[in-house]
Amino acid sequence: MQQSLALLPIQITNDNADIIEINVKRTDKKLNKVDQFKYQFYVHGGLKIDFSAGPFLSFLVDREYVTEDIPITYQGITGSDSIVVKKYIREQTPDHFDFMLGSLMHVHYRCPGYFNFAANFGGALNSKQDFVLLGGVSFILGRQQRFILNTEAAFGKVKRLSSPYEVNGEFIGSGNVPTIDRKIAGWAIGITYNLTPQKVSQKKE
Repeated sequence: MQQSLALLPIQITNDNADIIEINVKRTDKKLNKVDQFKYQFYVHGGLKIDFSAGPFLSFLVDREYVTEDIPITYQGITGSDSIVVKKYIREQTPDHFDFMLGSLMHVHYRCPGYFNFAANFGGALNSKQDFVLLGGVSFILGRQQRFILNTEAAFGKVKRLSSPYEVNGEFIGSGNVPTIDRKIAGWAIGITYNLTPQKVSQKKE
């Protein structure tokens, strides 16, 4: 024989809950038996704000500049050649990426599915302990929403060639090629762990 269970109307008081949990206790007086049931319902709708932290891979890196000696041959009026060695600037990228640790704030539409999108904003520290501003899109994985994949626009300070010098241009002077710190935009990716637990609203019947 199939049994059915009916509940009285329930008022949910926590409007910001992610999960509604209903605990039901049924007492069978004839058998002197108590059965307990727990039901969970994921909430759909409304904006949610989460915070996460984790490692990032940044492509916002410094560049180095060296000089290359190139002999230039000039033909004289008398027919004899003269050789002059000139220095030309060459660009090098010693590191193609940099590791960072940072945290993000995620704003997304509450969705009970296994995959969700979010806009994010935050910051990170690179290997030089310089602050890098981050902003981009997140991909939230799983119903528990613990792990988050992030793609970011990164804004930070890097070393670039000082004006008026140009890459592959002639370097007149001695010593190292002068550089300057500039704030530019780059790209970064990361995986973070959601630090905000899901809010459960419990109701007993």
